[in-house]
Amino acid sequence: MNLNCTPLSLFSWNFKIEGGAEPCVLTFNWMSEQGTITVGHTRYEVEKQGMMSGEWHLKKGHVFYKALKPNPFTRRFEITGPEGPATLLAAGLGRPMTLKGGGHDLTFSPNHLFTRKATISGQGHDLTLTAFTFWLTALTWKRSAQSSN
Repeated sequence: MNLNCTPLSLFSWNFKIEGGAEPCVLTFNWMSEQGTITVGHTRYEVEKQGMMSGEWHLKKGHVFYKALKPNPFTRRFEITGPEGPATLLAAGLGRPMTLKGGGHDLTFSPNHLFTRKATISGQGHDLTLTAFTFWLTALTWKRSAQSSN
């Protein structure tokens, strides 16, 4: 799997993901850590479970995936869903993140230091899970960029 993630505009944190079986669009709500993910023609809601919570749900009628950030000071999410447990975590000191488990072994990497464009590479079979974990990765990058301003 080799997917290209491109911001929808120059300063946007919303992305399109291309190169998979279906196109994906990820959006962030302006004033919250929630948003949407569209995979093909299916739209999912990303909901944070409380303002101070470290838990997000990917929903469409029911919860497909849950992501829990057990420690607010680390870049690590524990994912549960139909594919089994998986972990999204920082791959070293830079911005890259990895997803391991649930039949996935993916790396989410910025294309270079001064861009929001990114590449998803590795082994994975569920585009919805891939899009959700990239949404969480982009959220981590967005938080970091906002805290450095």
